[in-house]
Amino acid sequence: MTRAARLPLSAALLLTATACVPAPQVQPVEVWEGHAQVLLTRQQYRLTFTVNGGTHDLRGTLENLSSRDRFLVAGTALPAGDGREVSMTVTAQDGVRLNASILGFGFTNLSLKANAVLSARQTGRTMTGKLNVNGLGYPITLTRVQ
Repeated sequence: MTRAARLPLSAALLLTATACVPAPQVQPVEVWEGHAQVLLTRQQYRLTFTVNGGTHDLRGTLENLSSRDRFLVAGTALPAGDGREVSMTVTAQDGVRLNASILGFGFTNLSLKANAVLSARQTGRTMTGKLNVNGLGYPITLTRVQ
């Protein structure tokens, strides 16, 4: 009897199933830099993210290089014609929080950084769109650097 014939059936199935599992794919990191005019002040930004090719989910960070603030981003990057449509929520990370009370009315654990929404069209090495902060839209232009 050969050695393969002596393996229990469960071990043989496990070996076969393991051989069929696809190898995890490395998701390339994209780095974009640019600017937006927010509240009369020109702000420099760096957007770093990865996109899952199967689900089009986007995850990463947005750094305000002018103020050194850092935000988490999550959204989608959907193919569209010669580029893609990118939409993401920008969420403030842990940082300074406001706890205040005036005449019995108070704020507890209120972040001093505003959340935002970034929606843009990426064509080639350029991404243009709007950064919506507190209901106001600001044009943003980013260029791919990596």
